[in-house]
Amino acid sequence: MRDVNVEGAERIAKACREAGVKRLIHVSSLLAGKEAPSEHQRSKAEGEQAVQAALKEAITVRPSAMFGYEDRLLNVIGLFSAVPLGYPVLNHGAAVRHPLYVGDFAEALLRLAKAKPGQFEGKKFDLLGPHPYTQRELINWFIKQTLREHPIINMPPWMVFAYSRMFPEWRRPPFTMDTVRELLADEKRTSGHLGFADLGISQLESIETGALTVIRGFRPVYAYASPQAK
Repeated sequence: MRDVNVEGAERIAKACREAGVKRLIHVSSLLAGKEAPSEHQRSKAEGEQAVQAALKEAITVRPSAMFGYEDRLLNVIGLFSAVPLGYPVLNHGAAVRHPLYVGDFAEALLRLAKAKPGQFEGKKFDLLGPHPYTQRELINWFIKQTLREHPIINMPPWMVFAYSRMFPEWRRPPFTMDTVRELLADEKRTSGHLGFADLGISQLESIETGALTVIRGFRPVYAYASPQAK
């Protein structure tokens, strides 16, 4: 992770400086932090510092958890929806997420790329979806839309990791011990960072409307005949 998130990002920033690149947009994570429980998020925070040190004009973008086709938010919930044992959560599913539509994130990057010279250089952006949800609330909404009514089961971290390893998707497991640790942290905006409003973006896609096409494939056949799923 450090090779990619720190050293790799730093090399790109140095190459941009040497080549005279006018603008570099570095994508990090809203959960990034020096004291984060996850090694992945600690390396993200170190990467932010390394990029800024190599190229002070670099723009840092820190998105919240995103949803869209092949995402790692709703599709992980959907993976467990096919298992009668239930949906595993940590700390009773209390961790807060701000689901962000990938299309809104792309629009923000486009506006940053097209911004006037000097307008946002060296700034940091925290890009959050329009509404906060706990992990339990996200799962309950998923259940309501797909009618996959399995229980939500609170588990210790090691058991969630072991549970995820029961699936054949071992080349891309739904959880690693590192992502399990991330599920114990809340997404929150950092004071002083810019956001969507600074880019002139006020209308964001909510998960209630924007994610229906993403999760439709997880509905059982009988769900299409139910008025609850319309």
